[in-house]
Amino acid sequence: MPRRIQRSLSPLETIRLRIEREKLLLLRIKRQKEERQERRRSRPDAFDRMSDSLGRAIRKS
Repeated sequence: MPRRIQRSLSPLETIRLRIEREKLLLLRIKRQKEERQERRRSRPDAFDRMSDSLGRAIRKS
C-alpha cells in the first residue's frame, strides 16, 4: 500500500476542504432527520396504540 505523502495545503485548499466537510455534515444531518421522520411515520405513536387497543376492547365486549 503506497504511503501517503504529507504536504501542507494552501489556504484555498484548506477552505475548500472545510466547506466540503461542512456540506457532507449537513447532508448527513438532513438524511438522519428524514430517516427519523420516516420511522416516526411508519411506527404508530402512543396515542394511536392506545386508541387501537381501546377500539379492540370495545369490539370484544
